[in-house]
Amino acid sequence: MEKKPISQKQLEANRKNALLGGRPVATPTLVHQEFRKALTARIQNDLKSWIEPIEDLAKGHFVEVKTADGQVKV
Repeated sequence: MEKKPISQKQLEANRKNALLGGRPVATPTLVHQEFRKALTARIQNDLKSWIEPIEDLAKGHFVEVKTADGQVKV
């Protein structure tokens, strides 16, 4: 399989594109990146309120909750 030589025009286009940082990122990729950033920020905001109950359960601590009719649930 022979390789075709790259034309001067293609070399110039490649160099010009390289100076711009390569190909632009696709729109779906940008949407996913923004979604991931937003999700990460939301998780980090709520992380402490999630971790403490998980640690309590892991340590065997139980929380009693009273229902509207006065019964206690563990």
